[in-house]
Amino acid sequence: MSGRIAQSKAPELFGYVIRTAAAKTTTVRVARTTIHKILKKPVTWHTNFHAHDPNQVTVPGDYVRIDKTPKPISKIKSYKLGEIIRPAQRYVDEDGKLHTQAVDLKVWENMQRKAQAEKRAERRAEKEGE
Repeated sequence: MSGRIAQSKAPELFGYVIRTAAAKTTTVRVARTTIHKILKKPVTWHTNFHAHDPNQVTVPGDYVRIDKTPKPISKIKSYKLGEIIRPAQRYVDEDGKLHTQAVDLKVWENMQRKAQAEKRAERRAEKEGE
């Protein structure tokens, strides 16, 4: 054996964080678009990679870069978190729960509308009181 470290075909990948349930591990979904051999149309394939996130800074919905490590970190982790390119939309509701996914975006919009309506009602009450 020559002692050389084998180079990976993909030293860095880009994808969306889909899960952060395990400690110091994040699951990243990487999309790959190719032309179908028979249909001759673009087809998107997805692959999930486990990446090492030592500071646990990612949340589902973040668009991140993951880098290949020269030596696997564990049985399932061969990538580490490079950087967060585009953070997910985050907001905290009245109960203190953090929301980050697009499904919760409708709830957030409704909360914003309610807050704006309450502000308008307060302004009307101030004007009537003057």
